[in-house]
Amino acid sequence: MRPKTRSERSRLSSTRSARTPIADEEAAKKFLTTITRPEARDLIFGAVMGAAMTDTIEGHESTILDWVAKEWKLEVKYEEPPEA
Repeated sequence: MRPKTRSERSRLSSTRSARTPIADEEAAKKFLTTITRPEARDLIFGAVMGAAMTDTIEGHESTILDWVAKEWKLEVKYEEPPEA
């Protein structure tokens, strides 16, 4: 069955893109610039930030997270840990 509407074709294309491994940081950046819905951006950024924060955010993780926040014009607020 072939997709009939533009919306169906777009969804199919997005599904195929999501299944394709991202080769490197430049490919990731190129892909991330195609995401335009604010809800999707918030969800993706939150999930990635949560995964990165399971321990501590390392240098390479911080670099890509900073780039994404700037590219997507996200306001990122870090909470200070409570004092012991």
